[in-house]
Amino acid sequence: MKDVLYWIWYSIRCGAGSVDGVRLLERFGGDPKAIFESKDSKRPEFEGLDPAFLGRLGNKNLDGANRVLEFCFMNDIRILTCGSEDYPSRLRGLYNRPIVLYARGKIENLEKRLCVAVVGTRGMTDYGKHAVFDIVRSLCGYGAVIISGAAYGVDAVAHRTALFFDSDTAAVLGSGVNVPYPRENAPLIDEIAQKGMLLSEYVPGTAPNGRNFPMRNRIISGLADAVLVVEADLKSGALITARLAADQGRAVYAVPGNIDQPSSRGANNLIRDGAKLCTRAEDIIEDFADEYQLEQLDSVIRSEKYIRYEMRSRSRMAQSSSPAQNRRDRSVPKPDEPPKESSLSEPEQKPEPEAEVKSRQKESEKAPKKRRPEPAKAAEPRRSGSDTDKDAPVKSVNSRECIYSKLGETEKKVFDALPDEGAVTSDKLSSTGLPASEVLAALTVLELYAAVESLPGGLYRKIV
Repeated sequence: MKDVLYWIWYSIRCGAGSVDGVRLLERFGGDPKAIFESKDSKRPEFEGLDPAFLGRLGNKNLDGANRVLEFCFMNDIRILTCGSEDYPSRLRGLYNRPIVLYARGKIENLEKRLCVAVVGTRGMTDYGKHAVFDIVRSLCGYGAVIISGAAYGVDAVAHRTALFFDSDTAAVLGSGVNVPYPRENAPLIDEIAQKGMLLSEYVPGTAPNGRNFPMRNRIISGLADAVLVVEADLKSGALITARLAADQGRAVYAVPGNIDQPSSRGANNLIRDGAKLCTRAEDIIEDFADEYQLEQLDSVIRSEKYIRYEMRSRSRMAQSSSPAQNRRDRSVPKPDEPPKESSLSEPEQKPEPEAEVKSRQKESEKAPKKRRPEPAKAAEPRRSGSDTDKDAPVKSVNSRECIYSKLGETEKKVFDALPDEGAVTSDKLSSTGLPASEVLAALTVLELYAAVESLPGGLYRKIV
């Protein structure tokens, strides 16, 4: 415990992302206590380092470090030094690695699992939101750990999707691990601390500051094997993360977007400049399947939540390629092709001779009659010990009662406030008495349950 005190002291004196701090620590064999006790500033280990940095090391007061250590002990905050065994191994090779990390929560076997950072714009579109849903859901099906920064937009949706499917997720903050930012995401950040892990190189109590966030991005990319960018404009912080990932030797992927949409320009440029195009989780999984022996986890892909969203995705794909749409496409003549005449004038559509019709009727009467499908019945509750087919969970996924029973109190309030007919904006759900951030978070969960659908213009409607 006493050695940890010197690590805290040294990290405070170095500041975040100090290259000189890492260099000096290596020269002293990774022992901050030896640096603390050193009184000869002309030793060769100190040569070539920034004088301002060396001046900060002259402050040998341990009071601040003692307060941090006591606070962490009293509030169940773990201290991970870059000399400890539980320090993330992916960060050890960074030339500006954090000297100390403060952590809430824990993820088991982080070193042996595929870690994917998902980042993007705060002002995402519905297209971006569904892309995050689809890709993160499938990544969770392979047991991947989802890493992001707990910000608005893409970050929050990535974390919520992982939590929804009971998968591991880690958030790296630009403030102390006990200072949620943005404040509206405080419930999400607390849930990550309980079910996943929060990390920060800033001492507890540190307020969010604009310069902290570009610095924390190197930790997001450093913790990951792959970085996925979903919607980012030309000045997005996600592009900083992508650049840092490339410098660190991490694989960079990007979801292509509408060329007319400002929030897609950064991601599209990444693809142009060499990032791998990603339209499905398998584009990432296939690159790491051998390294991590990746297989789909039955506990995830056979869960009712996963199956429900799988059905919703297929339904959306089917609608986009529906026969009606195909008929509309075929009705447009090609440039070198004259318009077709009405189908009624084609030879094969002429009325058949009466004798042939009667002959076919007799043959159909002799043939065994096929049973007509019965109307679908409401799903019955499963009985313990009874034989049920594999599709039993799927049969009940569209049941309002079944979905409602799975919701938390907040989601129930929002669901009840939605009209049974028509669509409304989230602002119209003020009758719930909940803050706007909690309403939006609940709507995201309801979308995952396929109970609510988001429409253009920020509208939402019930679909069960």
